[in-house]
Amino acid sequence: MKCEDGYTRGDPWVVPVRKYSFWGWLLMSSGISHPPNQVNIECDKCGFVFETISERKELLKYL
Repeated sequence: MKCEDGYTRGDPWVVPVRKYSFWGWLLMSSGISHPPNQVNIECDKCGFVFETISERKELLKYL
């Protein structure tokens, strides 16, 4: 699968974007590690989402 810029999942422009709750951001800004609520694997240039991860077990990999 390619985005409109022609990138695939293995390219350097395709990055994980972490989404946190309010309390998650509060903890992170205090220097405390907290897993995100959701991670989107998306193109950094055009914003095309390749995958959305929301399983707790998988989210722990993105601390």
